[in-house]
Amino acid sequence: MRLAYTNVEDETEQLMRAIEIETSRLQTSIASCQIVIDTNQQSLQTLKAAK
Repeated sequence: MRLAYTNVEDETEQLMRAIEIETSRLQTSIASCQIVIDTNQQSLQTLKAAK
């Protein structure tokens, strides 16, 4: 019984760590996309101002 509990606990910790890693990866990806969006918006503003 104790072994089963320990295995479930270990698996849960591994899953939580995997979720934390994926969340971090997605946050980095979102930040990168936001930079691209901001840069493109600035470029559009510059092009509109040049007309």
